[in-house]
Amino acid sequence: MTQTETVPPFQCNLCGSTFNERPKLCSECGSPSIRDVKKTGWQLDVVTEDSVAHFKKKITPCWNERPAKPGEGKPGQKGIKHDLDLGTRPVVDTANQEWHLESYCRTCGSTYSWAQGRAATVLEMEQASQGKIRKPDYESAMGKA
Repeated sequence: MTQTETVPPFQCNLCGSTFNERPKLCSECGSPSIRDVKKTGWQLDVVTEDSVAHFKKKITPCWNERPAKPGEGKPGQKGIKHDLDLGTRPVVDTANQEWHLESYCRTCGSTYSWAQGRAATVLEMEQASQGKIRKPDYESAMGKA
């Protein structure tokens, strides 16, 4: 039996789940950061289930509640929640000259994470300064949205 027959060719960088075909997002944790195991000499990251369980916990409500208006929601309720609709988009931090894939809530725009960071290309820097590529939303990632 060869190595390609025993080791799945793709692995999630966040939770360690393995796949036979490269997914856009990890089906276990939702991360867009999937690596090609062939490029690392078929070395898999070995993780315990306990160490990554919190990454695999499904988030259904978005953490970004908005204040309740008078008469809205249940009596005494301070915030109104909405379901998390997770999406990804490219962003460029022009100050650091870095490109990332940003995970965000499509409903409210709040940022959840950045993955696949690398140096931005000259074209990406130009597009970011022209507003064609978004800049990272650090405020919403810190719960200030």
